[in-house]
Amino acid sequence: MSEQNTDTTDTPEPSKPKIEFTPEQHTEINRIVAARTAEAAEKAAEARQAEIDTYLAAEAEQVQRAELEEVERLRLEADEAKAAAAAAEQARDASAREAAAVTALFRASVDPAVIGDALRLIDVAADDLDAEVAALSERLPAMFSGNQPPAPAGAGSVNPRNDQRVPSGKSARERALDRAQNMGMKVV
Repeated sequence: MSEQNTDTTDTPEPSKPKIEFTPEQHTEINRIVAARTAEAAEKAAEARQAEIDTYLAAEAEQVQRAELEEVERLRLEADEAKAAAAAAEQARDASAREAAAVTALFRASVDPAVIGDALRLIDVAADDLDAEVAALSERLPAMFSGNQPPAPAGAGSVNPRNDQRVPSGKSARERALDRAQNMGMKVV
């Protein structure tokens, strides 16, 4: 069996001395506690404000970065559109030069069967296409057939037979309109 304390008498614990403050001391303690509480609250408010400022700065930077990305994207789209427009202008100019060369070749009575070959043999970008065609007629007179009448200068159709229907059922004008639409040109 374990030994239990059977002593029934209570022995008082050594008592701690009771500290009492004067009203002036109470006032000073209250002032110190209030000052320290105010300091802690001020430090907590400053820390919270610093967190808020950091968050707002990060958000503002993110918004600015998104705006810059949008501006850069729009700038790239504008550059691409300018490049596409420049390419379209070059294609249009090349097509106009080729059309002028074909017209000059037909006026000089080039055989329609070899018109593609004749286009490859002359400089279609030359300022004086008539001189190019004349030089070609001197070098290769076999390309020219003398039995085709020259087209009138302002005629819409280079060759009167050009407006005949082909097996597809479309006239040259309709085929030209289709080609223009396929190239993305607006046809009125």
